Amino acid sequence: MSSNLELKRIYVEREPRRREFTVTPEQRAALTTALKRGYYAVPREAKQEEIAAELGISENALSERLRRGTARLV
Repeated sequence: MSSNLELKRIYVEREPRRREFTVTPEQRAALTTALKRGYYAVPREAKQEEIAAELGISENALSERLRRGTARLV
C-alpha cells in the first residue's frame, strides 16, 4: 500500500513552551508529596496540615504551592 504525502510547511518554534509547564522544586515537592499521601484521592486520604508538617512549611505555603504548581501544569 503506497501513500502520497506532501510536506507543505515546517514550523520552528522560536521559544520553547516548556517553561509554562515547569514547576519550581518546591512546587514539585508539594505536588508529589500530596499525590503520594492521597491528597488528590476521593475521598481525600490526607489533609493539608499533615502534608505541610511533613514538608516543614505552613498550610498557607502548601496551599499556594499546590495552586500555583497545578496552574503551571494545567
